Formats: sequence, structure tokens, C-alpha cells
Amino acid sequence: MAIRFENQSQWDNSVITSIEIKAPKEKVYKVVYQENPRPKLCPKIKNSTVVFDDGIVQEFYFDIAKDDGSMRRIRTISRCDGDIIEFFQPAPPQYLQGYFVKWIFEEVSMNCCKIIAENLWKMNEYTHKKFPADDKMSTEEKLRQHIILYSNSALEAIREKVVASI
Repeated sequence: MAIRFENQSQWDNSVITSIEIKAPKEKVYKVVYQENPRPKLCPKIKNSTVVFDDGIVQEFYFDIAKDDGSMRRIRTISRCDGDIIEFFQPAPPQYLQGYFVKWIFEEVSMNCCKIIAENLWKMNEYTHKKFPADDKMSTEEKLRQHIILYSNSALEAIREKVVASI
């Protein structure tokens, strides 16, 4: 029986980002999996603690630096299986009702891997406070841009980690 974290109907927003990394797919996946729960893959993550790991499903906590300098502890559950790593936060940031990410590892060539990051989220009543609309951009678009920036920075950090390991 396969575990599926994703339920498309519960998400009302999504964005896909991607990156190509000049390394074999197996190498890229291995580096990401070994760094799971990613304390060195995302620049704002300061430390992490794994509380469960059966080789496929992991539960971990990590501390992330917020924009004001304070720290926020985040619980994440991930599923690492085959060419996909999925993760979600049971208690997402206050401005989201839910957040889910799927990283798909695709072989472009023998020495090139593409990671496709699908980000899904659901807003709540606090989203408008964190990302207030203005005459240039809606709340939804501000949040979307924020998630794109976060996703791209994570993918770039993965590329840097893979390149450093070669």
C-alpha cells in the first residue's frame, strides 16, 4: 500500500518550480535524501531533529530563522520513495491552513538531473495580514511570489550542495 500525503482537492493554490543540476539523478537524490531533514539545504534552517525514520517516512523538527530574527520550530513529515520526496507540515506557518511539497527527480541525461518542485497550499484568515494586497499585487500573488522565492532558494541550495559533493 502506498502512502499518499497529497489530496489535490484540499489545496487551492499551487506553483511549480524546477532546476537542472549537472550530476546523475542517483547522485542528486542521494545527496538530498542524506541531507533530509535538510538543515544544510535551506539557508534559513538552523538545526533539526529527526524523531522517526523508517527509511521511507521521516518525521522531524527544524528551527528556521524568521525575518525578524526570531526562530520558529516546524514539524515536517516526509516520504522519500523512488524518484519522489514529498513533505508536509502538520502545523504550517500561521498564515497558511496547509502546505505540501513534492520534489520529483527526473533524469535529463546521464549527467544531468531535473528537480521539479510542486508546491501546494491553502490560505486562511491570516494570509491577508501577512501579505496585504496593495494597488500592485493581490494577497494571493504576494504569497505565490513568496513561495516561488522559497522554493527556488531551496532548489539552488540543493544544486550547491550537490556540486560541492562531486
